[in-house]
Amino acid sequence: MTAARFAVAALLAGAAGWAFHRVFDARALVLVVAVAATVPVLVAALLRSRPLWLALLAGLPLWCAGAALAVYGTVAPAVLARIPADLANSWQALLGTLLPAPAEPRLLILVYTLVWLAAVTGAELVGRSRTRAAPALPAIIVFGIAVLLGVGGTGSNLPVAAVLLALTALLSLLGDRLPALWLAAGVPAVGALAALAMLAGPLLPLAREPYDPRADAVPPQPVRFDAVSPLDRISAWLRRPETELFTVRSRTPLNWRLAVLDRYDGVRWTSSARFVPTGGRVPPGSAPARRTTWSRPSPSRRCATAGCPRPSGPPGSAA
Repeated sequence: MTAARFAVAALLAGAAGWAFHRVFDARALVLVVAVAATVPVLVAALLRSRPLWLALLAGLPLWCAGAALAVYGTVAPAVLARIPADLANSWQALLGTLLPAPAEPRLLILVYTLVWLAAVTGAELVGRSRTRAAPALPAIIVFGIAVLLGVGGTGSNLPVAAVLLALTALLSLLGDRLPALWLAAGVPAVGALAALAMLAGPLLPLAREPYDPRADAVPPQPVRFDAVSPLDRISAWLRRPETELFTVRSRTPLNWRLAVLDRYDGVRWTSSARFVPTGGRVPPGSAPARRTTWSRPSPSRRCATAGCPRPSGPPGSAA
């Protein structure tokens, strides 16, 4: 039964990590979550007869190696040196990025670390304590973090919540002293409990109006460069109308507001809008009547929330 409980602990951590599918593209999570959910459980299972400090110490270099390979794709010393700084800044960067967030290592390192912590804590509780459901608590906490960071993303985490609930119940059934008949009777009850969670989830008050932490997060300030005012370049652009700045195709004529310069200090025009990283794309709008294609990327990776162009078709690209 102990081996089965270790396996359930790994599945719990993996399910909690999969809840980040509303934050990142699901394809970017497969390797990251798989490595973070299985490696620490294997270490805890192999070293459960050793002191706890030795098991945690043995897992530290494996965490670094797994992060370098699964998240960054290389074990270069420069990459290992930047992991702590990326991890410290990842949560703030995610709160200031439009969803889905780009699958960049500086952001995925947060998912990898949270899943690793859930896996190692749950596995150590399985191997070193007699509690039945407590090893599921770290995975539930990580799931809650993923739900908060994924508010506004596509997809649903109700199936993930049902799987977590079912695995928690299964972990409670896998006791060393429980008869096999009790386990056989409990498995259908676990399935019914998961189905009930799927049905009752949308009825919860928090499911209708979830709290979005991005509403209170302070987005990173854009880097300002001192340059000639765009207004001073209009005359030069008009003298060479063949110069192509960018191309927009639309079914109907319309004005595209790229930026609003609403502040003037006597020398420069600037904008008071809030800027958030777009992840390399322009978010789609809600009007169904137009379909717009960007044939040339915009030179900026940031877009003002008040002045962003809102194409109605598939998202265009912004370099």
